Amino acid sequence: MLKSHFVKQRVFLLSLSLSAEKSSKSEKAFQSFVSRVIGSSKAKKFTVHLKDSTSNGEDYFELKGGGNKVIITASNLSSATMGFNHYLKYYLNSSISGNGSRVRVPKILPAIKGQVRKTTPLVVRNYLNYCTISYTMAFWDWKRWEKEIDWMALNGINQPLMITGTEKVWQNMLRRLKYQEKEIKSYIPSSAYTAWWLMGNLEGEGGPMSQEMIDYEYQLGKKIYKRMKALGMEPILQGFVGLVPRSFSKYYKKAHVIPQGRWAGGYPRPSV
Repeated sequence: MLKSHFVKQRVFLLSLSLSAEKSSKSEKAFQSFVSRVIGSSKAKKFTVHLKDSTSNGEDYFELKGGGNKVIITASNLSSATMGFNHYLKYYLNSSISGNGSRVRVPKILPAIKGQVRKTTPLVVRNYLNYCTISYTMAFWDWKRWEKEIDWMALNGINQPLMITGTEKVWQNMLRRLKYQEKEIKSYIPSSAYTAWWLMGNLEGEGGPMSQEMIDYEYQLGKKIYKRMKALGMEPILQGFVGLVPRSFSKYYKKAHVIPQGRWAGGYPRPSV
């Protein structure tokens, strides 16, 4: 009985320790985020307290203070960054977008009367689709992605689509399946066609993608994923949806592969 008590106590203390460590990491991520948006010296004017729980199943943030310090209390990091943006918009008349930004932070911050509290039942806030990524983001570098991820955080996005680097995943898998390098490259399209490749509409279009580019996209994808996670997001990653290269039956003759014909009249589609 006594042993059981000590075990429960140790588990409880470990849980507290892990919770404190997670909170500390989130607070550091918040400060880094605010520093990127308004500069490190002004970022010190904003502090965050994370409750790590929803209120009646809703995400929320609370704002109070002004002068030298604004305090943001929120259910999670994503809600906290959204609360920061609320203050920028409605107290500092600031605007941040991909087309241009206007941010001015005075030495003395405008006071918040009492406390501002905002809630939302939309605890999952999705962003992006395949076409948007290939139409707009196909050749973005880390600097541009970093800016976009901060914009996501400002607007409370917590579940963005993240497919950058998928080419490397397919390359590694097909290598394990004993595919020849030339045929692997003939399956992977250029970055401009990634969306339609992953939607099963075509393969290899605009390729072959160089090994240097495949490796670059892979490293970029890891940085994007890491930053999204640091800001409290849960990226949506590409899963296997049953598509295989049209050449699959050449390597696995007993596999039941079904040709899918052509998309839009001209593009050979992967098989299933």
